[in-house]
Amino acid sequence: MGNDGKDFEHLVKLVEQSISPDSIVEHDVNLPVIGSESGRTRQCDVVIRTGQKPRETITIVEVQDRTSKPDVNTFGGWIKKLEQVGAQHLICVSRHDFPISIKEEATKLGGTVKLVTVKELNAPDIPINFSIILEEGVHAKAANTNIYVKKSELETLGIVDVFEKKCNDVESNNHEQCWSLDKKKLVSLFSLFQDSFDRPEGKSEGEGRIFFDRKEGRELYMFVEDHFIRVGLDSHYLWALKGKDRELPLSVLSYEQNDAGILAWFAESSYETENGVTSIKVPFVKTDDGYNRTDRIVIDCPEEEMPLSVSLSFKAHLQ
Repeated sequence: MGNDGKDFEHLVKLVEQSISPDSIVEHDVNLPVIGSESGRTRQCDVVIRTGQKPRETITIVEVQDRTSKPDVNTFGGWIKKLEQVGAQHLICVSRHDFPISIKEEATKLGGTVKLVTVKELNAPDIPINFSIILEEGVHAKAANTNIYVKKSELETLGIVDVFEKKCNDVESNNHEQCWSLDKKKLVSLFSLFQDSFDRPEGKSEGEGRIFFDRKEGRELYMFVEDHFIRVGLDSHYLWALKGKDRELPLSVLSYEQNDAGILAWFAESSYETENGVTSIKVPFVKTDDGYNRTDRIVIDCPEEEMPLSVSLSFKAHLQ
């Protein structure tokens, strides 16, 4: 994968969405600095919006994917960002344990700050024993995608440039969850492809299309800068049946919060294709009656390998 730091942030976004399924969870967001006359913003790795205005609660998540522990100065910068953007909560995520100095500062702030450590587990420490079978699936290559919007609406909101950047991000990452059919749940273009695809009987390749009219029929929205913008979408793609059944090797990561223990696990795997490496990430969330796999499976792959209907079989039991 081209950017390991961004991949790790996307993984954190995935599990936070699984933990808070009724919240809106976004990756790589610029929030406005309160009181800034020049319109300054601060970049946040992940933003979680819970509830409705005027009672909405904002949590920012800062992710450190480094070979060393976070230091107290980095933590101080995160606290300052929390204050500047007016968020109510901060979640700090690291692949390494936090030093005592940060743990003490977080304790002083009460429930405002949560510390989360992501660790790769050894086999004896994994509470779920399972394997993943990747079955034959349909893969697609996007051929042409057009997004239609009412420009005056963007100008009124002052988000023309931000919207254009979001469109470019979507074009390069079909897994970006910024679309919505109901102004509640965010989905990816990848999910829209999957939902619209119906393989004709007896065919192993062909063309597909997703279409939403901006003015009538089924509604489609793009979530940009805290606004749901109605858009039109016309996307064409080529598809072909590929692959064979295979059992994938796994690594498992735990997602552990300082005051609540392990909240979730990720099962990660990857395999080589003729166009590059495809990786699969599957989150499992802890529940009162055990461990449940969520419906949010992330597949990072070359555009030529975008799977529309990959079947994953899970063999799992609690130890």
